[in-house]
Amino acid sequence: MSPPSRPAASCWNSVSRRTSSTATRRRPGNWRESANAVWAPEHLVTVWARDALARGLLRSGRGAEAEQLFRRVLDGQRAGYGDDHPLVYGVLIQLSRAQFAQGKREQAAESAREVAEGRAVILGEDHPETVAARAWHTEVLATPTAPDDLVG
Repeated sequence: MSPPSRPAASCWNSVSRRTSSTATRRRPGNWRESANAVWAPEHLVTVWARDALARGLLRSGRGAEAEQLFRRVLDGQRAGYGDDHPLVYGVLIQLSRAQFAQGKREQAAESAREVAEGRAVILGEDHPETVAARAWHTEVLATPTAPDDLVG
């Protein structure tokens, strides 16, 4: 019995050809350029790579850069999945955290509210991600000033 055959013009053949090109091998440390060379900037794999970079920037205290990148990721996720997908809300809550880290409390609260309400509709009120989103929204609203101004 022979193995199933794949069509000659499959997307995997073109990806493997592009990933073995000298353009991507020349810069192994620059994964962002490599991702854009292999996949288009709006391709979901490129969007996921941007998301990982934005999360790293946020963790390292670079909230402004993270916010810009999260906005691009959000646009890509919405284009790929639609507005009401759980992954879109995952990026939106990270955008809220980036806004909050910069002291943009009102914007962070609005983003957190959108996540909490959207997750409640899609996942239900008792889902752990909905509960976590509501807790984050409450925390943002309860913070009287920007995080850097808190004495502690």
